[in-house]
Amino acid sequence: MMRLEIGVLSAAEQETIHQAALTLLDRTGLRIKSPRLLGRLLHRGVPGDATAKTVYLPPSVVAEALAAAPRVWQRTDQCGRPLPDPSELVSRLVRGIQVDTDTLALEAIERIGHTGDWLTDAHTLNWLRRNEHAFGTLFVRAEMARQAGANALEQAHQKVEQILAHDRPSPVPFDAVQRIDDYVTQEKRAIQTRPG
Repeated sequence: MMRLEIGVLSAAEQETIHQAALTLLDRTGLRIKSPRLLGRLLHRGVPGDATAKTVYLPPSVVAEALAAAPRVWQRTDQCGRPLPDPSELVSRLVRGIQVDTDTLALEAIERIGHTGDWLTDAHTLNWLRRNEHAFGTLFVRAEMARQAGANALEQAHQKVEQILAHDRPSPVPFDAVQRIDDYVTQEKRAIQTRPG
């Protein structure tokens, strides 16, 4: 098996991001929603606040976790199947990643914290449309959709069918699903019969 390695960031940029992450993990910490995981981390001696559901990861804890982490992994979907062609992510990486105080957003992260409103923050609004994102497999630009012969809605439908074919049965009772289907059908008819 051939392994593709792409170097997008310089060693200095990688170190800048690493040090910024270490600072945030140590000072701002991580909010842990799982009571079980929070309990395990606190029991293990990781500094934290059980009431705030937050742990603070000192650089030594991060270094230990990184040493134990696998060096290579394969991207998979929620069912564990390998994801299709990663060319979209590769092309995004090849374009380069801007690493500076604005893109790291340290000031915004420390100011907003765990419970703040990120969506209306000036930093988020400023960077939202700057093409610094890598989109998942369902995001389809218009030209790609024309070439593929399927629009985003059709691709989303195909993805849903794929997930349903390979995933666990729905925990939603069948009668609830039937009522939703009936409601959708009724609303479609109402929309189609409206004048104008």
